[in-house]
Amino acid sequence: IIDKLNDYHGLVSLPAGGPRARIGEVVAVVPNHVCPVVDLVSSFVAVGEDGRVDHWAVDARGRSG
Repeated sequence: IIDKLNDYHGLVSLPAGGPRARIGEVVAVVPNHVCPVVDLVSSFVAVGEDGRVDHWAVDARGRSG
């Protein structure tokens, strides 16, 4: 359960007896917003609901402050 999110970190609660990720295991998290992440990269991959993949350039990279 993702309890809290901020720009760079998330706090996760693991219910007693529930599954636990192992070190090195990939855990998918859909962010609620990506402002700081997009600011740190020159491009990213966008995937549509139909599975179509596109590459988008970040024209304003590094301009958040």
